[in-house]
Amino acid sequence: MEKSAKYRLLFNRRGVELGPKDKAQVMIEVYLNRLRKFIPTGLYLYRDQWKDGAVVKHEKAMDINLDLNKKVLKLMDFEYAIRNKGEVFTLSSLDSYDENDDHKDFIQYIKKTVGGRKDISKDTRIHHEALAKRLEDYNKIRYFQDLTYEKISAFDNFLIQQGKLRATIHNHHKFMKIYINMAIKSGYMKMDQNPYLKFVSKRGTSLDRKYLTQEELAKIENEPFESGRMAIMRDLFLFSCYTGLAYSDAAKLKPDCVLMEKGEKWLQISREKTDKTAKIMLLPQALEIIERYRGIKKDRLLPYYSNQKMNEYLKFVGSKCGIKKDLTTHMARHTFATTVTLMNGVSLEALKKMLGHSSIRITEIYGKIVDERIQNEMTKLRDKHEMTKLKNKAK
Repeated sequence: MEKSAKYRLLFNRRGVELGPKDKAQVMIEVYLNRLRKFIPTGLYLYRDQWKDGAVVKHEKAMDINLDLNKKVLKLMDFEYAIRNKGEVFTLSSLDSYDENDDHKDFIQYIKKTVGGRKDISKDTRIHHEALAKRLEDYNKIRYFQDLTYEKISAFDNFLIQQGKLRATIHNHHKFMKIYINMAIKSGYMKMDQNPYLKFVSKRGTSLDRKYLTQEELAKIENEPFESGRMAIMRDLFLFSCYTGLAYSDAAKLKPDCVLMEKGEKWLQISREKTDKTAKIMLLPQALEIIERYRGIKKDRLLPYYSNQKMNEYLKFVGSKCGIKKDLTTHMARHTFATTVTLMNGVSLEALKKMLGHSSIRITEIYGKIVDERIQNEMTKLRDKHEMTKLKNKAK
């Protein structure tokens, strides 16, 4: 097995005698196969500003040391990327290394771009950061030159093997396309290098959108919970089941989002994801939950926890209620769209407005879910009639 290079920071590597006003440069020593190469850092210090491999007696010592460590890590990443492609890494490989040439690194480009974006929510940012993590796990797409049709196809297969849902995989591709298009506009790639000109990601089927049946919903509603965090999580989950609000929208609800119109109470909110206004008439179940928690959290309609914390607790809620599906905050939204509304005769057009969808095509996915369930139920009914007919003939 090939040995990896060793890296360390050196100050005044030639050991030149320094006077009180003389400075020397900090360099990175790369040692491999009994050979050494020195990479300049551009940092010059007085002799008393360096001790035990770190900057001291400097007003910005902490920041400078952090920056030096980052430089070493970038060199290590450069070596790793070469070896990961099956190529041999030598000290000569460092001749092509350019610390400031970050635009070659697609993963770093995603991370930096995500970090600087002001047009996406906290939850959306987490999903985009997850893409960078998946690419790091995959290990074969690092630089822009790695963005080929073949490697994108292999990445798709990798995610399938990881057990990701088709809808989740489609979202990863959707985010990839966003950052590739951004990179093209910034001049990091050419238009004809976009692998998505050839590769088409399959959107997840409606079966990927898990929801609760009426029986399962009733189990959660009727399960006795002692007062406490579990009871709160159950109620907040049910609130989204009866309003269709995504976590990001429900968590930021303020008391003034509740309006009275024509003798009914409504929720009106601008959806964070699409910036579309959603208006929902409050069902009795949702109103009861609002009243139960009124005034508990300052300037918020309901006492929401973080999305991650809620999903953790919802697993226990589902288990206690005997639900085999993994409950999530987003499952509540799907349950509203299917079990609570469409299966009770609400039109797709009305559902589109309540969910705040930008297009009826998105809402139609739920219509397909309902159609599938109706078909399954009718198939069972037909089979039951056939069995009855056979039994009667047998008699």
